[in-house]
Amino acid sequence: MTGLAPVMTREGAVGWRDIPLDGMTCYHRGVEAVLRGGGMSADEIVAEMSGPITTRFHRDGRPQLRMRTATARWMSAPNGGSRWDVVETRLAAGRPILIWPDGYFWPGDPYEGRRHIHHHAVLATGIDGGTLRFLDVDADEAGGFRGEVPVTEQTRRACTRVLDLDLSRPRRPLRPVDVRRTITASARPLGRLARATADLAQWWAAGPTRRLAHAVDLFALGDVQPQVYLFAALCERYGHSDLAALGYQTAATAKKISLLLFALHRYKPIAPYDLCLGDIESLAVRLEAMWRAASPGEGDDDTTHSSAWLWRRLDALSMWHFNSSIGRCPESVTVRAS
Repeated sequence: MTGLAPVMTREGAVGWRDIPLDGMTCYHRGVEAVLRGGGMSADEIVAEMSGPITTRFHRDGRPQLRMRTATARWMSAPNGGSRWDVVETRLAAGRPILIWPDGYFWPGDPYEGRRHIHHHAVLATGIDGGTLRFLDVDADEAGGFRGEVPVTEQTRRACTRVLDLDLSRPRRPLRPVDVRRTITASARPLGRLARATADLAQWWAAGPTRRLAHAVDLFALGDVQPQVYLFAALCERYGHSDLAALGYQTAATAKKISLLLFALHRYKPIAPYDLCLGDIESLAVRLEAMWRAASPGEGDDDTTHSSAWLWRRLDALSMWHFNSSIGRCPESVTVRAS
């Protein structure tokens, strides 16, 4: 990987039509930029970053990311610590590294000096004198999505969480039988995800808190949209067009939920989060349609399901990003009157 120049452009990117968040997140685009810099085509990137749908997420709330052959390793600093040493070492070796900075210390962050929060990722590409240079999906497209901050003590302290990528493992071509196995392995997780999302709609109808809304924003954008979109892209490339179409629709619904919630967060003290209920219900329906398409003829063998796992995931996401809990999972739901 030494000396590779990451590529972050609309042209040639997977699924990028209108905004960088089409099908992916800020950190997925950073990973994609590294893979593109390593010479991978869009088809190869889909094969590398896709896989069976899963509901098995990290318990600590770290973002969901799947790699087929490359190694992606999260490194987090202990409280009060930093991983600037890793950033400096990797960049000195010509290896880009993803930084998920603490906004409290990150120069120019909306939360600088106000709150410890991890809400955005950038791909560090080099240190030039006293300047840290990076690629950032929120930066100006005309400027090549390039950003920079001065290397100060605050910048070093901001580097509390980093993602290191290693592309040294040889890639094996994906075969049609591998894709069929991927679809088969996705059936039960899709059903589990559909049922839990339907329960989420009930929790939402009872009146979402602001913290729950922020957690669902993260869940829709980071846990649902990317894996479903990449799964659909894989299916499309291997002739499973009906399932691909359902997947694209599902991913688009997840993105819509996130973008709508992102817009609604600005309204305080009360945000009209009720506006998202129909989309959450739609997401559950679309996930169920994917499940049935991935497992034709199979019935629902989970009639006593529990969606507590989803609440735990939402709580973990909130803790990882915002250091705040969403509270206990409701044992029963009373739908609020409209």
